[in-house]
Amino acid sequence: MFDILRQNLSAHGPIAPEDLDRFTAVCKVVNVKRKKQVLSEGNIPNFLIFVHSGLIRMYTTDKNMNEHTFDFGSEGTWFGDIKSFRFKQPTDTNIEAIEDSQLLVIAHEDLKQLYATVPGLERVGRINAEDKYIQLLDRLKKINHSNYSAEERYQEFLKFHGDIAFRIPNTYIASYLGIATETLSRIRKNMLHNNQ
Repeated sequence: MFDILRQNLSAHGPIAPEDLDRFTAVCKVVNVKRKKQVLSEGNIPNFLIFVHSGLIRMYTTDKNMNEHTFDFGSEGTWFGDIKSFRFKQPTDTNIEAIEDSQLLVIAHEDLKQLYATVPGLERVGRINAEDKYIQLLDRLKKINHSNYSAEERYQEFLKFHGDIAFRIPNTYIASYLGIATETLSRIRKNMLHNNQ
């Protein structure tokens, strides 16, 4: 059950098996059905998510209730509104399951306690945060940059998320790229035609 999580935690340096056991002991398994909310705007998230299986997305809604997707999480991914989690303030984002998903969640206080007592875990947290920050910067430079055409943004999306792109509805990908769903359909059709 916790093999993927254990691999993730051990990927950035040695962590004793008993410390991995302590970590997994405080994780809760949460099964979420497709299209169900994991986190809603206005709530204070007191947990971080590790996606064990399935696919989730993070999005905001504007004043016209249009959704703007800005991140996806699949197997082996840490996910959550880290700002609201860290500062214990209401979130302005939503997290929703795109597929039936099995999530492992760890509470703020449990993670804080483990960071204080298991130095290797704090290193893992730091490296995961650095990786997420780098991914965000790359996205801002390439996918959300106005100098990139819609097709170039989609190609960059495929570089980042090619392994899960076929699992994500076009509506969410278009929202992520800041383009119309019809534009995305046309781009995909053109790319398919050009590859034949």
